Amino acid sequence: ADPAGFGLDVTVNFAPPLIDRRSPMAFFDINSQVSDLNLTFPTDQPPFDTIFANIPVNIDSLRVQVTTDRLDVVDGWGTCMIPGGQYPVLRIKRTDYITTGIEAYVSLFPGFGQWVNLSTLIGGGGGGGLGDFIGTDTTITYRFYSGTEKEEIAVATMSNDLAQVETVRFK
Repeated sequence: ADPAGFGLDVTVNFAPPLIDRRSPMAFFDINSQVSDLNLTFPTDQPPFDTIFANIPVNIDSLRVQVTTDRLDVVDGWGTCMIPGGQYPVLRIKRTDYITTGIEAYVSLFPGFGQWVNLSTLIGGGGGGGLGDFIGTDTTITYRFYSGTEKEEIAVATMSNDLAQVETVRFK
C-alpha cells in the first residue's frame, strides 16, 4: 500500500519477518514479536524531486520507519458458526501496535550529514497530510482457527475499545 500518498510502488521486508500464524497452538499460548521495516528513498527522483526543489537545505534521502509490536494470546475455544458451516476453533486475540516515523538525511556540506527525525516537526494524529501517517496505531483482531481447515475460519477487526466489530472476514 502507499499510505503516504506519494504514488510509490515498493516491496518491503520486515526484519525479523513478521509471523502471521504459528502451529501447533494451545489454549493460553502467548507469543510476542517486534519487527521493523525501513524504507529509504532518494529525493532526486519523482515525486520527491519537485517537493524538495526549492528548500534552502540539501535533503539527500527520506527514510520511513515502521515498527510492529505484536502480541498474540490464545484466549478462547469453542464452536465458530459461519454461513456454510460450524467449526471447533481456538480464538487468538491479536494486538498490533504499529509505530511509523519519517527521517530526512540532511547534508550540511559534501561528505557530512545526519538523519533528522521529521516526526516531531510534522506531528502526528490528525490534521491531514503526513501528520496522519506518523505515530502509533493500534489494531485488535480476533482470529478463529480450526484444526481441520487450512485457512482462518473468521477474523474480526475490533474498535480500539473493543466495543464493536468494525469488519469481519470469514472462510
